[in-house]
Amino acid sequence: MKKIPLMEQLPPFPRDLLEEADRLFNVTLANDAILGEKLSLLYAFIDKVNENVVSRLSNCKKGCSHCCHMDVQITTLEASYIAFHVNIPFLDDRPFSTGNKSACTFLSSSGTCLIYPHRPLFCRTYHSMSPPELCGIPGAEIAQYGTVLGGMGNPVFRAAVNWIYYQNRHCDGTVRDIRDFFCDSRRAR
Repeated sequence: MKKIPLMEQLPPFPRDLLEEADRLFNVTLANDAILGEKLSLLYAFIDKVNENVVSRLSNCKKGCSHCCHMDVQITTLEASYIAFHVNIPFLDDRPFSTGNKSACTFLSSSGTCLIYPHRPLFCRTYHSMSPPELCGIPGAEIAQYGTVLGGMGNPVFRAAVNWIYYQNRHCDGTVRDIRDFFCDSRRAR
């Protein structure tokens, strides 16, 4: 799948969500709460942005899982969060892999995510704006929203990436593909 940056003009990001994001990052996430609780709050806000903004731009739907066959980079912080919520251990000693073509270890045989409520930031922010059938065609040009190359699509997604990576660095975490943390986790429910 060939990925292309978003070409069309996007609508302005809603001011009320920017103000809410400002409170989230500068007040709520700056308190002394447990890091996992902060991550839950951040994920809930990202889901709100997706529902109120991104869903109007994206063609992604439940069961469309082409992106679950590409590299899904996550932090040790996110692996810990997933492991805690689905009650399975993660591996912290595997080497970083790239060029993955196999399905994510959390993709069910029906094409749904077994950890959807606890999925990592990459899975919450990566969206296709192209027709869904293009995602399954090798080499097709796909318009994306929420990718690093595209500037993450909006300031909230950029701030979320920065916050997670900052927290991960301060916990001496790494960044690897989800398959490097969880070898065969299809048993997770």
